[in-house]
Amino acid sequence: MMISLASAIRASLEFGSPEDRIVAAKDAVTRHLLAVDGRVRVRQTEYFNHSVAPDIVVTWPRERRERYLYLRPSTNPQWLAQDLRWIAENKPIVMSLDPEPTTANTDMAAVGHQALVADTLLVDPTALDEFAASHGPLGTLLAHAVLQGGRGLVDQIVAREAGFVAAAGFAGAQQLAAQPIRDATEFASTIFAKEHASRITRILRAVWEGHGGSALDFPSVGTLSGPLTAEDIEVLLASVDTEDRIFWRRVGRTITLAMLTSLTVADPCPNLGWLVMANIDRLSARALRVQAGQPTLFHDNESRWTIARNCLLLRGEDWLAYFAARIDDLPPGAEYVGIDLFDLREQAARRGQTVTDLTVERPDLAITFESTTESNVVDSEDLASMAIRGHATARRASVALHGGRAVKIDFLSATAGGATSASFTLADLGYHALPLLLHTVVGPLADFTVDLAEAGFGEDPAQSEPEPGQLLIDDFL
Repeated sequence: MMISLASAIRASLEFGSPEDRIVAAKDAVTRHLLAVDGRVRVRQTEYFNHSVAPDIVVTWPRERRERYLYLRPSTNPQWLAQDLRWIAENKPIVMSLDPEPTTANTDMAAVGHQALVADTLLVDPTALDEFAASHGPLGTLLAHAVLQGGRGLVDQIVAREAGFVAAAGFAGAQQLAAQPIRDATEFASTIFAKEHASRITRILRAVWEGHGGSALDFPSVGTLSGPLTAEDIEVLLASVDTEDRIFWRRVGRTITLAMLTSLTVADPCPNLGWLVMANIDRLSARALRVQAGQPTLFHDNESRWTIARNCLLLRGEDWLAYFAARIDDLPPGAEYVGIDLFDLREQAARRGQTVTDLTVERPDLAITFESTTESNVVDSEDLASMAIRGHATARRASVALHGGRAVKIDFLSATAGGATSASFTLADLGYHALPLLLHTVVGPLADFTVDLAEAGFGEDPAQSEPEPGQLLIDDFL
């Protein structure tokens, strides 16, 4: 268990030389910054207590931002006020190395207001300890937000209050209770810069609306700031405990596949499965690729969905299906011999599919069939005869979708997609392309019906009726 930052700083003062004390103090601060936010990168400089050069530079590579951190041996308000005149332009963090909590007084309150106006954070070791000890996704969110966008004087008392108020606000959003949300958003606006206060507001609003609250009645303080971001989604996936399809459909109305595949989520993440299946007719992919996988025993259906290789991955018992927002994100493909023509015709008939183009290979030649009337080429007498005789495999096919579109399937690489920038909903790819590719990769004798139904691909998207409550006013906002 890591000792508190206050204790580590006291220990650093025991070193004999000033250089050793500085190194020990910086190392202690670095360890605790990493404990507060595991995504942060910390770079120590060669400076210490310099007027304008920072002691530490804190960066977030994923978000391409940095923040300077200045260590100050004293909490003397007059000295801090003078420092702010020199460094506040960069909106830095100023941390005292005094291991004792900051003492509230009139002079310190004035410096705190000066820092608040300048979007500069004044923090002491006990406050950092409080954030490092916070638990759960909301605690992680607060800790991340305070390092990136904290401002004003944040001591141990303020840090502790932030945790309590945020937790109460989250519970209020779940219960559609207005006052805790109002308190949380107001508190966030006082200790965070606008960008990070807005993040708290967006998450509370998503939970509020997901549980049936009206967007117009959301009790926020300040201005709402647009749709959910990837980081907002990460917090919701890790913190919400519900299998309610309507909740996840409301939350997911502005989410894209590119946003989902950029996330860092636990595996298994049951909520990811609920989110995907509730929005399977909204999320669009450029391509789908299927690979054989190691046999897997699933104990819960929702753990079949995860994120891997910048793709949304659906795992079957012995196969893997990668849905990609960009074709370049697909994993390397294997080579297959294609799907048996008899099996293709049987599957197409079972699923009511119209195949408009088809390339068939026999031992002696390859033939391409193309419909000129939008009819189903697999119903032709020539293809029926070839299927009965056997020894014919389909190499490529185009399957018609509703709305006059078609998905192109390459059985040799077990890949489905479209031309140029065409994209398809997961529902269409999962119903029309995935079963055919599975028969190509795993074999014609396998039965994928249960796997596909549990993943949300049980019905033809063009024929499925919306469930009660599915067509929400949210869909048209």
